[in-house]
Amino acid sequence: MAGRALAAILLLDAILSCLGQKPLNLGGIRKRDVYIAGLFPYATHVPESIVGRGVMPSALLAIDHVNENQNILRNYRLHMWWNDTQVSQLCLL
Repeated sequence: MAGRALAAILLLDAILSCLGQKPLNLGGIRKRDVYIAGLFPYATHVPESIVGRGVMPSALLAIDHVNENQNILRNYRLHMWWNDTQVSQLCLL
């Protein structure tokens, strides 16, 4: 439980530190970084890790597609910080 609280605090700190950032200038195009969080079960000892191992790469691929498309979020660049939740459905019951 303490590990989850620490992860939440670190994530909140990272988000708050990004709020005051300056836009990145790439050849006259100014883009702002936008960070999203991805929380996936990924550890091999968790039965649901197969879901996380499929969803996390899919989310990264989607972010790459959004970043490459000039018509979507034109002035922004998406990034994902992800964490292994190591949570199974049994823990939720």
